[in-house]
Amino acid sequence: MAIAAPASPASALESRCISTYVCLFQNGNYDGYWARYSGNDDTYTNNSFDSCAFINCGLNDSVSSIDNDGVTYGTRHYVNYYGASPNSNFYIARGGYKASLTATYDDDLTAHRWG
Repeated sequence: MAIAAPASPASALESRCISTYVCLFQNGNYDGYWARYSGNDDTYTNNSFDSCAFINCGLNDSVSSIDNDGVTYGTRHYVNYYGASPNSNFYIARGGYKASLTATYDDDLTAHRWG
């Protein structure tokens, strides 16, 4: 009996983050639970990772890596969106990614917007 080899990290990422979405991952290097969005989300407060079927896997303040597979726009990611200062957000161009967020943003994101 043949045993299939595990998927490479790139192919595993491609199967989760598809064209026109921005994907948010619980851990660095696109690992762990994930969520994908085609629109804006001004608060992650009541959201969970899409791939999580259990409790205690909220999206708010839990994102560590991002892949933007948008085809038209980049995404801006925020810490405390409604009170954001210039140092509490960053931009990822369409097709861009952050495999590991800096300490300023790791596990602190609360929202994102396209454009």
